[in-house]
Amino acid sequence: MAVAERLAGLITGAADLELWARPVIGVVNGRPLGKAPAAVRSRLRGAWVSLADIAGESWFRSMAANPLADPQHVVDAVLHALHPR
Repeated sequence: MAVAERLAGLITGAADLELWARPVIGVVNGRPLGKAPAAVRSRLRGAWVSLADIAGESWFRSMAANPLADPQHVVDAVLHALHPR
């Protein structure tokens, strides 16, 4: 849960990302603001997130319970995919 909480905190702290809700298990849902999650996900490199439908809307789904998960890497990869240089 510490990894999930860290990922949720990083999402909340990023101006271009939105957290669906605080995690209660090792699953964290968030999405980019102003861009379709599927389009951003197609540009992700080196970070694995799936897509989830929540109340008819598309969100990223990350299993932060994975002991090898690096929350900072996931957020950095999503932000890079959102704003490629």
